[in-house]
Amino acid sequence: MAQFFGVLGDANRWRILSALAVQDLRVSELADLVGMSDSAVSHQLRVLKGQHLVRYRREGRYRVYTLKDHHILTLYREVSEHLDEDL
Repeated sequence: MAQFFGVLGDANRWRILSALAVQDLRVSELADLVGMSDSAVSHQLRVLKGQHLVRYRREGRYRVYTLKDHHILTLYREVSEHLDEDL
């Protein structure tokens, strides 16, 4: 569990998950949205995929990334809501 949450502790990975919580995206689209290079986004996606947070499907020659399942979307929403609370 510590390794899982450690992966979520990276700001770049969190921005990628935030984008994927809205819509499925290709690497180049993610790179544009988060302000990173395609290769940096690809690296972060490998890390996220390794923790079963994202998956991809082939569309022609492209890989389109999405959140792995509804549990990840729920986790993302719950953490975001928690962070937005007035403490």
